[in-house]
Amino acid sequence: ISYPKPRDSHIIEVVKGAGIIFFLFIFIYSFIIQFWTEHKSILYQSILLLTPIITLISFIDDKININWKIKILFDLITVIMITLFFYEAILSNHNFLIQIIIIFSLLWFINLINFIDGSDGYLTTVLILSLLSNLLIKYFFHDEFIFFQLLIILLLFNFLFYNFPPASIFLGDSGSRFFAVLLIIFFINDILKYNHMLVFIWF
Repeated sequence: ISYPKPRDSHIIEVVKGAGIIFFLFIFIYSFIIQFWTEHKSILYQSILLLTPIITLISFIDDKININWKIKILFDLITVIMITLFFYEAILSNHNFLIQIIIIFSLLWFINLINFIDGSDGYLTTVLILSLLSNLLIKYFFHDEFIFFQLLIILLLFNFLFYNFPPASIFLGDSGSRFFAVLLIIFFINDILKYNHMLVFIWF
């Protein structure tokens, strides 16, 4: 249950934790594509490896309110996993100071996305606009249409019906942290596949 706080837009208690449904759907979809089809890619592999830990810990937090120090610890573990998995793309060409800055920037981004979940419809709208702009940029600049992202956008649009003010349910930490990591994964995959300018337009 999300209890109203001064920064929140809701004034009543609202159920949270819907993010675990998005995680399960996207995880299963990625698993099927990665292991049961010929469309294997580093995108689906990274989703399978990098999202479960932070999402499951966050779902537990949605239920019993884990100490913030433990949450930060698992955020940091996830960020380190991300940087190791994509080491060649984001760390290998930088000195130690820049590497530390990148790690803390990713940690900051995860908590930034988590921070805006308490406002009715805000996080869901941000996610829709971010993913939709990325989808359109890829289509217009590279003539590529990513069905996977469109599927996520459609799911978020459906969820917005229940999350729009006055919200009856929130993504919760399990959703906000999961989607934060998912955006980071999309961002780094775009760096690997496209040019840097294209990436920074939407992120």
